[in-house]
Amino acid sequence: MLETVRAVHRGESRPTPQIARKVLDQFRLLPEPASTPVSDAAAAETGSALNDKETRVLQLIAEGMTNKQIANTVFLAEGTVKNYVSRIMEKLHASSRTELAVMAVRQRRVE
Repeated sequence: MLETVRAVHRGESRPTPQIARKVLDQFRLLPEPASTPVSDAAAAETGSALNDKETRVLQLIAEGMTNKQIANTVFLAEGTVKNYVSRIMEKLHASSRTELAVMAVRQRRVE
Protein backbone atom coordinates (compact mmCIF):
# COMPACT_ATOMS: atom_id res chain seq x y z
CA MET A 1 0.00 0.00 0.00
CA LEU A 2 2.85 2.35 0.88
CA GLU A 3 4.42 1.79 -2.55
CA THR A 4 1.09 2.68 -4.19
CA VAL A 5 0.91 5.94 -2.22
CA ARG A 6 4.48 6.77 -3.24
CA ALA A 7 3.72 5.94 -6.87
CA VAL A 8 0.64 8.16 -6.90
CA HIS A 9 2.70 10.92 -5.32
CA ARG A 10 5.17 10.56 -8.24
CA GLY A 11 2.26 10.99 -10.63
CA GLU A 12 1.96 7.32 -11.58
CA SER A 13 -1.29 5.43 -11.71
CA ARG A 14 -1.79 1.96 -10.29
CA PRO A 15 -4.57 0.03 -11.98
CA THR A 16 -5.82 -3.03 -10.17
CA PRO A 17 -4.76 -6.36 -11.69
CA GLN A 18 -8.34 -6.85 -12.91
CA ILE A 19 -8.34 -3.49 -14.73
CA ALA A 20 -4.86 -4.15 -16.15
CA ARG A 21 -6.08 -7.48 -17.57
CA LYS A 22 -9.12 -5.80 -19.16
CA VAL A 23 -6.91 -3.13 -20.77
CA LEU A 24 -4.54 -5.78 -22.10
CA ASP A 25 -7.44 -7.83 -23.42
CA GLN A 26 -8.54 -4.79 -25.41
CA PHE A 27 -5.01 -4.28 -26.79
CA ARG A 28 -4.96 -7.89 -27.93
CA LEU A 29 -8.04 -7.17 -30.04
CA LEU A 30 -6.34 -4.31 -31.92
CA PRO A 31 -5.14 -5.06 -35.44
CA GLU A 32 -1.42 -5.53 -35.92
CA PRO A 33 0.41 -2.35 -36.94
CA ALA A 34 1.86 -2.32 -40.43
CA SER A 35 5.20 -4.06 -40.31
CA THR A 36 8.32 -2.09 -41.02
CA PRO A 37 11.85 -3.37 -41.45
CA VAL A 38 13.65 -3.46 -38.12
CA SER A 39 17.39 -3.23 -37.79
CA ASP A 40 19.32 -5.48 -35.41
CA ALA A 41 20.03 -2.48 -33.18
CA ALA A 42 16.34 -1.60 -33.03
CA ALA A 43 15.48 -5.20 -32.24
CA ALA A 44 17.90 -5.12 -29.33
CA GLU A 45 16.32 -1.92 -28.08
CA THR A 46 12.83 -3.41 -28.18
CA GLY A 47 13.62 -6.29 -25.93
CA SER A 48 15.59 -9.02 -27.58
CA ALA A 49 18.34 -8.02 -25.13
CA LEU A 50 16.22 -9.13 -22.18
CA ASN A 51 17.52 -12.19 -20.38
CA ASP A 52 15.25 -15.11 -19.45
CA LYS A 53 14.47 -13.82 -15.95
CA GLU A 54 13.69 -10.31 -17.27
CA THR A 55 11.43 -11.80 -19.92
CA ARG A 56 9.56 -13.79 -17.25
CA VAL A 57 9.17 -10.70 -15.05
CA LEU A 58 7.88 -8.75 -18.07
CA GLN A 59 5.31 -11.48 -18.74
CA LEU A 60 4.10 -11.30 -15.16
CA ILE A 61 3.88 -7.50 -15.30
CA ALA A 62 1.75 -7.86 -18.42
CA GLU A 63 -0.52 -10.22 -16.50
CA GLY A 64 -1.13 -7.42 -14.02
CA MET A 65 0.88 -8.80 -11.12
CA THR A 66 2.35 -6.57 -8.42
CA ASN A 67 6.03 -6.73 -7.49
CA LYS A 68 5.13 -8.75 -4.41
CA GLN A 69 3.10 -11.26 -6.46
CA ILE A 70 5.93 -11.53 -8.99
CA ALA A 71 8.45 -12.07 -6.17
CA ASN A 72 6.35 -14.90 -4.78
CA THR A 73 5.90 -16.46 -8.22
CA VAL A 74 9.57 -16.47 -9.25
CA PHE A 75 10.97 -16.94 -5.74
CA LEU A 76 12.85 -13.62 -5.48
CA ALA A 77 12.88 -10.84 -2.93
CA GLU A 78 10.50 -7.98 -3.71
CA GLY A 79 13.45 -5.57 -3.88
CA THR A 80 15.10 -7.77 -6.50
CA VAL A 81 11.91 -7.69 -8.57
CA LYS A 82 11.90 -3.88 -8.32
CA ASN A 83 15.45 -3.89 -9.68
CA TYR A 84 14.40 -6.16 -12.54
CA VAL A 85 11.45 -3.89 -13.35
CA SER A 86 13.71 -0.82 -13.40
CA ARG A 87 16.21 -2.58 -15.67
CA ILE A 88 13.47 -3.74 -18.03
CA MET A 89 11.98 -0.24 -18.18
CA GLU A 90 15.42 1.15 -18.98
CA LYS A 91 16.13 -1.42 -21.69
CA LEU A 92 12.73 -0.95 -23.34
CA HIS A 93 12.66 2.82 -22.84
CA ALA A 94 9.34 2.59 -21.00
CA SER A 95 8.11 5.13 -18.48
CA SER A 96 5.53 2.97 -16.67
CA ARG A 97 4.52 -0.60 -15.92
CA THR A 98 1.45 -0.11 -18.09
CA GLU A 99 3.66 0.85 -21.02
CA LEU A 100 5.74 -2.28 -20.40
CA ALA A 101 2.60 -4.41 -20.39
CA VAL A 102 1.40 -2.90 -23.65
CA MET A 103 4.82 -3.47 -25.24
CA ALA A 104 4.81 -7.08 -24.09
CA VAL A 105 1.39 -7.71 -25.60
CA ARG A 106 2.24 -5.99 -28.88
CA GLN A 107 5.50 -7.90 -29.20
CA ARG A 108 3.62 -11.14 -28.48
CA ARG A 109 5.72 -11.77 -25.35
CA VAL A 110 2.63 -12.86 -23.42
CA GLU A 111 -0.29 -15.10 -24.23
